[in-house]
Amino acid sequence: MEYHLSGLISAFFVSISLTGIAFQVRLVWQRKRDYREGRLVDERPTAIISLNRFFTSFLAFYAMLMYGVCLARFNHYLVWPRAFALGLLLVLLFEIRFDRKDRSSTIFFSLALALVACAIILPLIGIRGLVHNAGLSHGLILFSAVLLGQGAFHQLLQIRRSGRTGGLSLTMHQLFFLKDVTSLIFGVVMGFKNGWPVLLFHGVSLTVQCSTMWHFRWVKQSPVAAQRRTVADELNQG
Repeated sequence: MEYHLSGLISAFFVSISLTGIAFQVRLVWQRKRDYREGRLVDERPTAIISLNRFFTSFLAFYAMLMYGVCLARFNHYLVWPRAFALGLLLVLLFEIRFDRKDRSSTIFFSLALALVACAIILPLIGIRGLVHNAGLSHGLILFSAVLLGQGAFHQLLQIRRSGRTGGLSLTMHQLFFLKDVTSLIFGVVMGFKNGWPVLLFHGVSLTVQCSTMWHFRWVKQSPVAAQRRTVADELNQG
């Protein structure tokens, strides 16, 4: 009973966090309109948004989805909300690629498409149990947690250097915070044997969300952030 209740609560808040990704996509679309109409002069629509950060977020959702798929007991609470998250992040990665039209954004978007294809094929060919028993799904969780940490560091570095949050959505990070808290509770209920990857990953993710949300406050209140924005504006005008 506790397993299903905590699983439902976790899935609910993961689903709610999809609204945060949708807010991020909507913000990019709004900035695209502003850019076309000349209201966004100093920045591109996806300015300050770290491709590194959002591709590692994609990998993070992907790793948790694959872990849920490969468990002996297919974990619907882990899989289906994250499948929808991957769809929204694909849209965001496409928008970054469309805006920047550089090699990196094209490679990352293409890789994300290939990973989604693999996630669809794996259950169909009946080797998900072998993947889990070989520890590959666990390794993917560990790998994605490390990448999520470095991706967040890269995003925060961009904020610190520019004194701006640009196209980042605060709402998305607030909803991700709730998602991580409830997922940690679900990991505890799953038990350490099956739940430790969930605990590890969402512990890292929770740290990422808290750090990023604090920097939204830093941008608004810090004299250092204001000074860096002024310097950047003077350089652009020069």
